[in-house]
Amino acid sequence: MACRLYVLAVLVETTVNLAIEGDLYLRIREVHPTGDDLATRRMPVYLGVFVLAQCVAYYYYYHLT
Repeated sequence: MACRLYVLAVLVETTVNLAIEGDLYLRIREVHPTGDDLATRRMPVYLGVFVLAQCVAYYYYYHLT
């Protein structure tokens, strides 16, 4: 039961984090629609690193338990 609760908590946290990152990305795109700003070009990289980190965490969690 505790394991399922932990997995549910991680999934909820991941969903909230992705929603926040997506919102930040859209706000930056609204401020700089041309995409020439350095922050605008870096945001997709930050999102990619975040998603990759979540995938690695899930991989290790499911393969080590």
